[in-house]
Amino acid sequence: MSARPKGMMHVAALHHEDHKPRHDLFQSYHRPDQEKRIQAKIEDKEMLAPIESAYALQEGNKGHVSRVFRSGSPVAERIRTLLLVCADARMGGMFDFDDFATRGIAVVYVAGNVSGILASPGVKDVFRRMDADSSVVIVGHAKCGAVHCAAERHNYRQHRNISSLLRLVRPEGELENLQAQAQALRDSAIFRSVAGKARIRVLTAFVDISKKEPSICVIGGDAPADADRELIERMEKRFMDRNRKQDLSQQQFAHAVVISGPSLPYDPREIFSADANEIFCVSAGDFGGHAHKGALTGPEIGSLEMAAIGLLDQSAVASAEYSVAKNDTRHILLLHSDLAVIDAWEEELLKKSRMISGALIAGDLEITSAIYDSQTGRVTMVRHLVNEDAARAMDREL
Repeated sequence: MSARPKGMMHVAALHHEDHKPRHDLFQSYHRPDQEKRIQAKIEDKEMLAPIESAYALQEGNKGHVSRVFRSGSPVAERIRTLLLVCADARMGGMFDFDDFATRGIAVVYVAGNVSGILASPGVKDVFRRMDADSSVVIVGHAKCGAVHCAAERHNYRQHRNISSLLRLVRPEGELENLQAQAQALRDSAIFRSVAGKARIRVLTAFVDISKKEPSICVIGGDAPADADRELIERMEKRFMDRNRKQDLSQQQFAHAVVISGPSLPYDPREIFSADANEIFCVSAGDFGGHAHKGALTGPEIGSLEMAAIGLLDQSAVASAEYSVAKNDTRHILLLHSDLAVIDAWEEELLKKSRMISGALIAGDLEITSAIYDSQTGRVTMVRHLVNEDAARAMDREL
């Protein structure tokens, strides 16, 4: 990471395998009593320490690795359904492995399901992979924090990124916001250019978590195809089955913010086997879609290191800030198949967010870089960016 913001001198990159005290602590969580303790904290919605969160994510990844091994088949190259889903942690449990592996879905996450992120420099390349007959489904939900905050946006004037995001969210209600985001997408230059070459339906779906039995249904947009209806029905059944023990109408819980790129073959909830109230998901760009084909080389890496191409849209930065501020999340994990992309994300995140860099300097937050192996599905923790003094104190407490 280059050109650190002022005050970052106290921040150090602790490499996961080489930092012995941290590594030994991480390994100690494999004891049955420690595993149960961490799982109980998640179930009780008690915030995890960042290193505990990293352990929980890596444990969840083991299930994904097994599914990739059993599958033995490549992921569908073309996107049949692109879903734009609110980043809210309560939205976990909608998709399964086969949705990505054989049915050709891709998911983009942003707070308030703001459709403008689909036109941002680092994300819009996902449209290049859309099938000739495909759909975009914008998924909103009841009790959306972004919609609630938009009605009180005057309280967020000091937070530049969040304030900018809230200007894109309709404060009248979740359904009104869904309609507005669908219209904004149809009016966007990127969608008009793609729609001229392919038949892409735009639908809106609503997740009602205000009742004991949650539901998901199509509420507007173009006439859905049979494949769209079948997908929503599967999403609803999985969402109900996997989250029956939770009251999703309550405040969300997220022990980590996971920032990942839409060019990865699976979304972070599948990669970490995460259901509702585990992780807050945010989508960032990579670099023209190269990453899903292999590592970047040469001048492409140089361009990424400059971090001047806007891989992290302001709405993505604001989404991460929202979870840190409203959910008290203490851990951000950057996930990609190429470390150069992660380096660019890290640099942009710290430059663009005083809130996140300030929390990192204060020792209230850690940022983990993790590499995804597209062949095996395995996630490897590379480094933890921490305030080293605060990290030592926290490790002693644990």
